[in-house]
Amino acid sequence: MLATLNVSTFLLAFIPACINIGILFYLLWFMPKGKLTNIFSLLLLAVLALQLENSILRLNISVELARYVDKILSLGWLAIGALALHFSMIFTGFKISNSRIFYIILYGPLIVFFSVYHANTTPIPFIENESWGYLINLRPHTTDLIQRYWIAGLTYISMFILFRFAFSKKREIQKRKQAMLIAIGMLIPGIQGVITQIALPMMGLVEIPITSTFITFLSVAIIIALKRYSLFNISESIDLDKVLNELNSMVFFISKDQKIQYMNTSSKKIFLNEKINSSLCLEKIFSTKLDYDKFCDQNCQNGLLKVIKPVRNYETTFINHEKDHIHVLFNSQPIYNNRKFQGIMIFANDITTTKKHVIKIENQNKRLNEIAWHHSHILRAPLSRIMAISDLLLNENTSNEELNTFLNALHKSCEELDLVIHNINERAENIKY
Repeated sequence: MLATLNVSTFLLAFIPACINIGILFYLLWFMPKGKLTNIFSLLLLAVLALQLENSILRLNISVELARYVDKILSLGWLAIGALALHFSMIFTGFKISNSRIFYIILYGPLIVFFSVYHANTTPIPFIENESWGYLINLRPHTTDLIQRYWIAGLTYISMFILFRFAFSKKREIQKRKQAMLIAIGMLIPGIQGVITQIALPMMGLVEIPITSTFITFLSVAIIIALKRYSLFNISESIDLDKVLNELNSMVFFISKDQKIQYMNTSSKKIFLNEKINSSLCLEKIFSTKLDYDKFCDQNCQNGLLKVIKPVRNYETTFINHEKDHIHVLFNSQPIYNNRKFQGIMIFANDITTTKKHVIKIENQNKRLNEIAWHHSHILRAPLSRIMAISDLLLNENTSNEELNTFLNALHKSCEELDLVIHNINERAENIKY
């Protein structure tokens, strides 16, 4: 048991722990949920475990209790490097961070190191120090030093990724500033940790366990990034499936073998019913074989979807579960995973009503043009007679008998013209708008 309790060194670890508890609470309760936020919360939890272990080891406790505390909280400081690298890769958009192989490579050594660290029959040696309480000494011929190298290496790789992202001019300024802040916050305790807790023990000197204190720089960087630069925005936590199901548009994913593997709610209402609730193939949603073949000629090869460019405003006809034909206008986007073509995502809108209106307007215009063409010729005859009679009436040599003849002919032509105009109006009114 420690002879004395050094309050100042205890507070050097405990106060930063309290700060990180506050930040962790803020992240979990007030920030949008998402993969990035979750990984960062785990990183803070690992840092918190390191700080709490250092705080407890500086209390007036027995060696047995110190070993028990280390057994419980050692997973935290062992996981810091892996979690820091995972966060950095997700934050900067590395696609490999979603791969199963990546998880195995990153967290596999952590499980091995943690198991070997506590399975070793050699007890973990604790050195009593008047200032720093219990110090964990390295055991010879074990993986203790290797695991410290591993943690430091992963941390430096994560800092390199963040700094590289921060200095990339192709990235958005806001996110670059966030990356710079977090990288600097990691760099200071990273350099200090290598010097005081790796280099000094290698030289046979007593380590100085102040990494937990210097991690305060990371906490300050996080606070600034949260407050000033909106570290985690809402777009990172949007439930994509929920958004797609709220859309009125049809959204479905078609695999390379032409199987429809995903449908949003709107698509299911159109294509599926109680009797048809299993997955469909692509051919079944087209209203005719001709429409399906036309689509396949552009997008398929040997019965499989091929790698295609995005399609914009493709018009075709689908058939719903009630066997009704629906006109659609859709866009498609090829989907890749691990740089391999997986299929296409289709976003389609039902334009049946619009199409009917367009066809109706086109038919109306056609009939109006026919009426105009037809009656323009019928109108010509009485109009020509009226014009001819008018010229004769203007002749001063016209006798009274001729005048009466001309007036009768003029009246008859006017009646004929009135009848033609009446027929035009009647036919035009019969056209439904």
